[in-house]
Parts: sequence; structure tokens; C-alpha cells
Amino acid sequence: MKQSSRIIAAFAVFVFTAWGQIGTGTITGRIIDGTGAVVPGAAVTVVAEATNFTFKTTSNTDGLYRVLSLSPGKYRVTMEAQGFKKTTQEIELRTGDTLAVDAALQVGSLTESIEVSSAATLLETETSATGSVVAGSVLYDMPLYQRYINSTMNI
Repeated sequence: MKQSSRIIAAFAVFVFTAWGQIGTGTITGRIIDGTGAVVPGAAVTVVAEATNFTFKTTSNTDGLYRVLSLSPGKYRVTMEAQGFKKTTQEIELRTGDTLAVDAALQVGSLTESIEVSSAATLLETETSATGSVVAGSVLYDMPLYQRYINSTMNI
């Protein structure tokens, strides 16, 4: 009985350690109209500029959407709904980021569009997680006993 509980505990530690190593980000946001009312069912398209991979979703009844497990890089986020102008924003997603890309759609025809460009904010307000990316040479240059880095990473 003791050995099985130890195996389960070791497995749980391994799973949670692996979870922290995922190098992806998330784009989330809220879509509203010019009056501040939510726009349910708006089509959201996220395109990776480097690979041209496309991720599509729609906003829920509260006007919220979320695109998970995105690789770091530059993305083009397009929001459109029937009776509104199409809005496009360009963003840069980093590892571990959860970026809020909100949009206020303006009334108009589908042939009209609005393009918004902005820089990424330094303060992430969507989640309380913190992290950083370091080059492998940083760990190589550290004076570690037999290259045992687990004590350095607080695992």
C-alpha cells in the first residue's frame, strides 16, 4: 500500500513538473460593439504570421473567446460579425503569455475593415503567472555540481 502511494505521488510530481514546461501562450478577449454591448457569435481568426497556420473560434454569449496552445511568435487576430466592420490586430505572443485582445466592432458592412496595430504590454493582467525564458548557455555557465539543474529551478 505504501509503495503504491509513493508511485502515485512520484507520478503526480512528474506530471505537474511537465505541465510547467509547456512553451505555449493563450490569446483571449472580449468582443463588444460601439455601445458597449457584447457581440455573441463573432468569428475570431488567429493566423500565425511565420507559418500561416489558422486557428478559428467564435465568441460565446458573453462576447468572450479564447485560443489556447499557441506557439510564441507574431499573430494576426481578425474579428468579424454580421453587420459589423471587420477588425484586425497584430500582436506578438511570448512563451507563457495570456494576452487580452479585446475589440470594439463598429457598425458597417462586411466590405469595410479596421486594422489596429499595437505593441505588447509589459504587464500581463490576464493571469498571475510569472516566468522567463533563458538561453541554454546561462545554465551551462553556472557552477553546478555535475550539471544537476533541478536544485537551480526549484523543482
